[in-house]
Amino acid sequence: MSLYRYGLYGKGAVYNRLKNNGFGYLYNSNKAEDFEKWFDFLSSDENIPFFGEGFDKFPCLSNILGFFSFRLLSLAFRDINKALEGVEDKKGVVDSISKKSIVNFVVRNENLEEDFLKVLEIASSDIRVNPVSLKKSVEEIREEIHERKRVNVTKVDKIYFVDSQHRDYLKSKVCKKEWVYGYFGYPEYL
Repeated sequence: MSLYRYGLYGKGAVYNRLKNNGFGYLYNSNKAEDFEKWFDFLSSDENIPFFGEGFDKFPCLSNILGFFSFRLLSLAFRDINKALEGVEDKKGVVDSISKKSIVNFVVRNENLEEDFLKVLEIASSDIRVNPVSLKKSVEEIREEIHERKRVNVTKVDKIYFVDSQHRDYLKSKVCKKEWVYGYFGYPEYL
């Protein structure tokens, strides 16, 4: 949703590519129906040439892998072309993630404070070869974070889904092609 919301501001590479190819109308409003149109467009194999970012180099994966999963994998591999070379199915993608991913933890924006604390716990743990030395305990940092008011909270209206039909429809589409997120801290996608 954040990628769509960013485009509503007229920002981002995806927004610019779509706009420059005549698809700027996909960013009409924060209504569920408009978000669905945008998501359907980005979920359709026939529109892959407009996405950019190299996704069109893997046509054999488009029936099992969505654009958003491809973007995530682009960050998780040093070289996505090498990591997915010869991969033709879901099992091959999973094997590549387990063997070639340079990412083993993702800090999720919607869970920023807790994920940040987990990174501190991992980085300062005794099991690390070179543990990070913290000036305060992770528990003290946790208390400070929870006491502070959040800053830079989005002021954009949320994308509202008028009924559960929209949620169920989108969830089924997301789980079908964006399942890769399940391997990076979003178990609901598996």
